[in-house]
Amino acid sequence: MRIRKKNFKDILTIAKITKHSFPMFFKRIPFLFFPGIVTEIDNLIIGFLIENGDEIVLIATDRNYRNKNVGTELLKRSKSNWAKVRKDNKVAINFYIKNGFEIVKIKNRKFFGDVVIVKR
Repeated sequence: MRIRKKNFKDILTIAKITKHSFPMFFKRIPFLFFPGIVTEIDNLIIGFLIENGDEIVLIATDRNYRNKNVGTELLKRSKSNWAKVRKDNKVAINFYIKNGFEIVKIKNRKFFGDVVIVKR
């Protein structure tokens, strides 16, 4: 497994993983152009993490590689220290807690619903 900086050529693969993992975000394409990192095996992107400043905007893993520490390895390489997670996304909240994040706030967002702010 190799982790490297995301580049322009990665966007289509990242979009495909996003569409399978977060269909509701797929139409919000601009975040795909934010900086980030990708995880590869044999030149195949299997996961990514997108950042905006010190915020983790999105992290996802190809469904065939979930529960294999891909996301954990991406978090280890990330310099970002916080993220917003939908309150009803218990899997994501538990993932962040397992990786040393703490819940610091629960916020109501008008169009997004309640979100949990997690921070290292």
